[in-house]
Amino acid sequence: PPLAQERLVSRPAPAGYAPIIFLQSAPTPELCFLAAPAAAVDPAYELDAQSTELELVQGVETPLEVLVLLTVREGQAGTANLLAPVAINPSTRRAVQAIRRDRRYSCRHPLAGTPCGNRLAQCL
Repeated sequence: PPLAQERLVSRPAPAGYAPIIFLQSAPTPELCFLAAPAAAVDPAYELDAQSTELELVQGVETPLEVLVLLTVREGQAGTANLLAPVAINPSTRRAVQAIRRDRRYSCRHPLAGTPCGNRLAQCL
């Protein structure tokens, strides 16, 4: 995978940007992704428990943190990638992008009307 060697660090966005989070590369600081908790985009979001990628990070007792990557384009509404969320085990600090096989969600889920979308609209 292209980013397998990267070590991403989760950083909260500056005050006023919540629930947006920055996923920034430690070895490549100019590489930074906008992300948000999946529940901030879709409160009913369900991680694909059958995803084979999850076996790499899943803990027995530790619930996974689920983030979705956000896309913002000039002059367009923001979107979230609900099709391939980032699942993080907070105990081990390991993460994986868990790609859904069922296409239940979109990789371009509109952010309009969500807490993330409302916050992005105010900040941009």
